[in-house]
Amino acid sequence: MREDVLLNSIKRRLYDMSIFDVRQVARAVGVPRATEGKKEDTIANILGIATGEITPLKPNGRGAPPKSVICDEQLVSDILRCRMFSFQSADKKLKTSVGDGSDSESYAEGIIAYIGGIWYMLCFDGAEVRYEVDNQLISRYCLNEGDCVLAILIKSNNSKEMSVCGIIAVNGEPSENHTDKNVKFEKLTRAIPRRRIKFNGGNAVCGIINIFSPLAFGQRAMVSAPSKTGKTTVLKHLAREIARDYPETEIVLMLLNEQPEIIEEFKNLFPNLKYFCTTFEKHCLQTVSTAHLAVEYAKRRVEAGKNVIILADGISRLYRSYLSAGKKTVAVSEITAMLYSASDYREGGSLTFIYTLSEESYDSDAYRLFADCANMRLKLSSVLSSRRIYPSVNIAESGADREEELLGADEYKAAVNLRLKLGSAVNEAEIIEMFKESDGTDKIIERFKD
Repeated sequence: MREDVLLNSIKRRLYDMSIFDVRQVARAVGVPRATEGKKEDTIANILGIATGEITPLKPNGRGAPPKSVICDEQLVSDILRCRMFSFQSADKKLKTSVGDGSDSESYAEGIIAYIGGIWYMLCFDGAEVRYEVDNQLISRYCLNEGDCVLAILIKSNNSKEMSVCGIIAVNGEPSENHTDKNVKFEKLTRAIPRRRIKFNGGNAVCGIINIFSPLAFGQRAMVSAPSKTGKTTVLKHLAREIARDYPETEIVLMLLNEQPEIIEEFKNLFPNLKYFCTTFEKHCLQTVSTAHLAVEYAKRRVEAGKNVIILADGISRLYRSYLSAGKKTVAVSEITAMLYSASDYREGGSLTFIYTLSEESYDSDAYRLFADCANMRLKLSSVLSSRRIYPSVNIAESGADREEELLGADEYKAAVNLRLKLGSAVNEAEIIEMFKESDGTDKIIERFKD
């Protein structure tokens, strides 16, 4: 999108907002005295930051905290992107000549990673590209692994590779606003997951989850099954329903040692999600580092008060990669730490981990080690899948901790009554068919609550 088109889009969206929402955006991008002045003046200041004419304020931590920090994140991101374009245009105008001895600048967006004792910015645009980041920039902007940055790249005459020479934005905010006073993930206070994720559509697997294995923000939800029973398909359904019903939630797809065509299918279905992927031919160490970076990225988003859901396929393959990389001694502790980073947090934000585990005999160690980490379980059945009954959910062995607290009174009664009928009045195949034919769960709850 060209700068002038993007600027006009920003201007139009700002004028469509209420004065309160405009001030929230102004505060997020660092407008001086964001809560004062008329709407038109505040918009003018925001556009000044977008065009590079006004320098955003640095947060000083003084004064009363804002009543709310909620704002249009996409608009804030567009403002910062427009500011980047303005810098790029100004840079082109200042350059009178470009020769072999001149430095060449460009801009890129990526994620900070620490690899082999060196800081990099990793960019994922078809293929992974890495740019070295100077330690001084890391210290100056208090950057950590997983931070998403908008950076200035430079290639000098004595270097063949480009490196990062400046940071414009960090996690969607001006880089000046990112300080060591920002909340650290390790300091957040954990809370029992009670904020439910309830699906509103007529998808059968999500309807079954609604009743038998209720999902909540901050859970560690396990989808376990033998091979060829539809674990990856379940993740697709969850990604679609969460993106539709909870658009403010950030979904991270972690596809490890996956078939390339499966990764492409996900990207075609959900082009706007964040992906951390490796294919089966990649080195095992890359799979380990990719999983680590995905979790660190999610933590940085939670620090900013966001609800993040990681859909991970699969933990069994990650464990195998640890073993192949000669990291058996740390495999259990590191993977367990990844899973237990999932929680709801009292300060705001949550990290939900939905992961698959294989029940095949060759993955028995991984299942034994990581199944107990889950506080929500969705078990799939090879018996049902062999009969081509999908979703092949083993309802009897699926469930969630504290499900009586997550479900409404009528939902809980219906779930209990249906479980009691299993094996006598009704079987799992009939219940699955019932959910496939029903538009939502209201009629099923009404039928079985008594």
